[in-house]
Amino acid sequence: MAPRPALLLDVPARIDRPVPAAPPVRQPLRLRQLDLRTLDGRVVGPERQPLAAMRVELVGTTQATETDAAGRFRLVGVPHDPEAPDRPVRIRLVGRGRTHTAELDPADGDPVVVCAPD
Repeated sequence: MAPRPALLLDVPARIDRPVPAAPPVRQPLRLRQLDLRTLDGRVVGPERQPLAAMRVELVGTTQATETDAAGRFRLVGVPHDPEAPDRPVRIRLVGRGRTHTAELDPADGDPVVVCAPD
């Protein structure tokens, strides 16, 4: 095949995209400072057998830890809203090829026990 003349242009193109209008703000901005607490607990499986090396993640944050040989874990700096003290804490358990999300209602200072499903 014989060479043929060609022209290659490499230029930036500007494409305007419509930006949706933001909805109006109907309430004033309210900033609140949340307390931080430590969440201690254990992860157990069937027959309350401790589960080691399970990843425990605090949902909505980047905080995570792993359980020790006795299934114990500690999450430091868990947000706590004094205006809504009954709001549950959501954690995600990851391990053994499974993921499980649990809602905890810990009292201050009391360790929680999380039962992982079979």
